[in-house]
Amino acid sequence: MKQATKTFLAPVFALLLSACTLPSSETFLAPFQPEPPKLNLPQPQAHSTGVIGPITAAKTDGITVNGLNIYFPTRKLMVDTVLGAMPATNLRVGHVVSVETQTQRGRKVAQAVTLKHVVAGPVQSIDPVRQTFSVLGQTVRIPNRALFAEAQKSSTIPYGGIQVNQVVAVSGLRNGRAVEASRVDASMDRGLAAISGLITGIGDGLLEVDGIAVRITDTMPVAVAIGRRVNVTGRAVDGVLHTQAAFIEVEPPVPFNGRMRYVLEETYAQQLGPGGPLRLGDIETQPEAVPPGQRVRTMIERTLNGYTVLSLTPVIP
Repeated sequence: MKQATKTFLAPVFALLLSACTLPSSETFLAPFQPEPPKLNLPQPQAHSTGVIGPITAAKTDGITVNGLNIYFPTRKLMVDTVLGAMPATNLRVGHVVSVETQTQRGRKVAQAVTLKHVVAGPVQSIDPVRQTFSVLGQTVRIPNRALFAEAQKSSTIPYGGIQVNQVVAVSGLRNGRAVEASRVDASMDRGLAAISGLITGIGDGLLEVDGIAVRITDTMPVAVAIGRRVNVTGRAVDGVLHTQAAFIEVEPPVPFNGRMRYVLEETYAQQLGPGGPLRLGDIETQPEAVPPGQRVRTMIERTLNGYTVLSLTPVIP
């Protein structure tokens, strides 16, 4: 967490992310044509596995993510969040996490954990028939109501208790321009807005993040590029997320910046343009691998030239 970000967020109490509809008057300069990153990766750590996905079981000594039991080396392990650190024992079912693990005595032991949210902000509307709601222009769906209801038992918002104008932080996975929620928590700050996703457009003082407009009030960060994953925090002004360069975190072009030998991630397949490759998390594969919009667990391995896909397992939400 950058010091500037923590300072910016200190007066507020919210979790992550926001979305807002792109004004029709805005025109972006670059189409969505991501280029493969030029890899200059460090040597991966021995016996290491990075895991990204929703928590399906949580206990005081560990969590289960993507079917993998991950143990805490100590109950004092801290988790990185947008507001700073929190104890790993505060993690709950439905939270989406990024975990660096090492295999020790046959068990996966967490070395570093980051809590992720897809979007946060005030609920604009609720569709009880479709079981969806919108947060700052972003459609949020509930793919598995039983698991969502279980997650909400430990949330400050009970299942069925989401209300219009309530400020929420949504855990889940992106599926195209929608969010498939696994958990929703209340946020006490009514002003904070943020979003996490892929850069799909770049304009004069503007970013488009998975179709959501972000206006940058100072200089554009140097590392910004089409197809890069970013985490943005700021304030919603007239339906548009306003921020500064210091509060735009551009993630590395490969998972865990290449530190992990293996990466197990749950994600939705996203097609990059008509006839283009499929994006599965931070990797790309051939379009015939799985249908666009399919939820999958991918296992990849670091190689000398980048990454090799070891398995693609369809997941029923």
